[in-house]
Amino acid sequence: MYRDLVFLLYVSFDLTKCIGLYLFKVIWYLPM
Repeated sequence: MYRDLVFLLYVSFDLTKCIGLYLFKVIWYLPM
């Protein structure tokens, strides 16, 4: 149970990191 929760938290954190990086790239390349 606890391990599953930690795994879920880690996966969601990784997902938000990927989405944040993608948004940062889009915002960075949009003005150019």
